[in-house]
Amino acid sequence: DAQRTGLAAAAAAQRQRGEAAAGQLAELASSQEELRSALLRDVVGAVQEMLATRLTALGESVTAGVASAAGACSSLADEADAAAAAEAEAACAASWARGRRRHSC
Repeated sequence: DAQRTGLAAAAAAQRQRGEAAAGQLAELASSQEELRSALLRDVVGAVQEMLATRLTALGESVTAGVASAAGACSSLADEADAAAAAEAEAACAASWARGRRRHSC
């Protein structure tokens, strides 16, 4: 009987140690999940901040490109207007020179 009692006590102590270890493992798993969630939030926040910075820079670059293109188009339009005016003036002068008539140009 003493041997059985000793074995039962040893088994009970082993069971208690197993239960304590299981509790510690559960706490460790919970802590690990909390750390994983916090790390994921930090990573997502950093990526969002980096994307916002890059998108802002890209938007500024596109805006500058559009402004530059608009300026180039305006210059081309001015040049086209000047060329058309010069052509009209030359045609008028040639017509006047041929006919020595007064023209409205």
